[in-house]
This record gives sequence, C-alpha cells and structure tokens, in this order.
Amino acid sequence: MQRPTRPLFPDHKFDFGDPAWVVPIQQGGTIEAIWYRQNDDAWLYRLTGLSQPEKWWHEEKLENACPDCGCSWSGMKTCQCGRSPDE
Repeated sequence: MQRPTRPLFPDHKFDFGDPAWVVPIQQGGTIEAIWYRQNDDAWLYRLTGLSQPEKWWHEEKLENACPDCGCSWSGMKTCQCGRSPDE
C-alpha cells in the first residue's frame, strides 16, 4: 500500500494512523505511538483497538492491515471485506 504523503520518520515501516496487524495476538489496530529504542536499534509501536493497548510491539511483529476491517494483508490478494492491498 502506498502512502499518500512522505513518512514522518523515514526509516521505519509504519506511521501514525496506519492500520497494522499484530501477529502474536492475531489482532488488528491503528498505530497511535512510535518509539525508536536506540539501544536495540528497533522501532516499537503502540496501537489502538487491541486487547493489550498499553503494550509496545516490535516492528517485525507487525504486518500491513486493511484500513476497513483491520485484517492482515500478508500473502492475500483481498481481505475478508473484499478490499485489495493495491487499492
């Protein structure tokens, strides 16, 4: 999925407001906070709409998600709601 504007932080995968799927808990949410942890050289994200909203998730635990239904788009041509990642 292409972003309409340049990312606020250019070296990471997600931006504020992006939909994301959290693989370990199999839930989708929206990026609300971004933190770069320098000692690990890792990007971490907090998402709204999850059963664990206070938890920070490593970037490698997240996948792109449908902005309509929040389902993972990993390896899918369309999601459960019928939307395509190419739209």
